Amino acid sequence: GSAAIIPPWLNIPENSRFFVIKSSSLKHVKRSFYNGIWSSTHFGNKRLSEAYKKLNSGAKVFLFFSINTSGRFCGVAEMVSDLKMDLDTSIWEDEQKYGKAFKVRWVIVRDINNRSLKRFLIPSNEMKPITHSRDTQEIPYSIGISIINLFKTQDSDIFSFLDETYE
Repeated sequence: GSAAIIPPWLNIPENSRFFVIKSSSLKHVKRSFYNGIWSSTHFGNKRLSEAYKKLNSGAKVFLFFSINTSGRFCGVAEMVSDLKMDLDTSIWEDEQKYGKAFKVRWVIVRDINNRSLKRFLIPSNEMKPITHSRDTQEIPYSIGISIINLFKTQDSDIFSFLDETYE
């Protein structure tokens, strides 16, 4: 079987916000999972930090991870802190690029192929599918909920980046 993590239930409070994260490498995503942190570009971090600070009481920020050119999304993490200076970003080789980071809690780890997501069109990105989103593109609430449900229920073969044979 797969080492995928698919919770039977996930608390998504009203007014939660959803963003796409595009990573350049599987290694970075795995290190995020094992160390519970993430960092985007300077611009991306600023956008996520502002969203986190402005959250309504009880709401959360969810991040949909996709590795560039992989043809799939690989999981969902919740942003659980604002940007911090004191998190160890040396887990990524290029520390200069990642000065600040924020804490994340991975809630779903499994693959969903882009072809399953092409129908989700993003109004703020010229109605392009979510699969064409750039890093830290915000996704409307209703679409975010639908995608979480897909991660939880899709029956196709289940693979995750925690599997030993994963590529």
